[in-house]
Amino acid sequence: MLIKDPSLKFNHVISQDLVLYPFVTEQQLEDMARFKTHPGDVFLLSYPKTGTFWLAEIVYNLAHPQGPTEDTPRIHTIPLLEYIPYEQVETYPSTRYVKTHYPYEMIPKNPEQNLKYIYISRNPRDVLVSLYHHMCGALEYEWTGTWDELFGYFLAGKVPFGCFFDHVLPWWKERNNDNVLFIKFEDLKKDLKSGVRQVAEFLGFEISEAELESVAQNCTFEAMKARPETNLDQYPEHFKPGTSFLRKGIVGDWKNYFSEEQLQAFDQWYNSHIQGSDLKFEFTIE
Repeated sequence: MLIKDPSLKFNHVISQDLVLYPFVTEQQLEDMARFKTHPGDVFLLSYPKTGTFWLAEIVYNLAHPQGPTEDTPRIHTIPLLEYIPYEQVETYPSTRYVKTHYPYEMIPKNPEQNLKYIYISRNPRDVLVSLYHHMCGALEYEWTGTWDELFGYFLAGKVPFGCFFDHVLPWWKERNNDNVLFIKFEDLKKDLKSGVRQVAEFLGFEISEAELESVAQNCTFEAMKARPETNLDQYPEHFKPGTSFLRKGIVGDWKNYFSEEQLQAFDQWYNSHIQGSDLKFEFTIE
């Protein structure tokens, strides 16, 4: 049964203590529990605001997956499982590529079907800033809070898809499995072409240097922001005027938002969760 927490100043639903997007339904959760994988399915996995659509665009340019009909919007050819009906995903031809923010324990697994998982993550300071702007701009959240309030929600895991590290660390532990690729937003920013090559090799695509260069150019933040088919701004009914789904796409924007007190609290939270793991994030890059 889905519930809501009246203390949270944004629209949402909660299932088993996990905060979810407001449009997630009980039917969708049931569908995930009975999700039937097909041989070769590729799952693009992420915590919100860590580079989900960036990864999807890289994969789209490499694989050119098709939707069920020619009328399917480009943005849904790699569907978000929290949004697209399960029955529609079932109509997609193999190889199926899907993306989702659902946590590790909800993701279908079948060692006999050659399933592949690409997980993208990002330094959590910038994730929080990006999430704040997303919630301020997306009409569905009906956000009435402040930066300070969302800061508190984030550290408490009271944001969509819960605690950042509860989401990231299970996939980090799986990173050495042959069917798992763990990549970071910051590494893509430093060398996008190498990141594209890494994804291509993982998915088994043999492409030339010229093709790699072309994909990398198509997948820059500037190129994606400029194209309607890769920018959710094409759906103004979902966003407040003057806001944008693709905002800056940089590393280090957190410096413009964190107070000294917040930075200390954040680092204490960060260190308590990262302890015992060799996972590290870059909060700035040269």
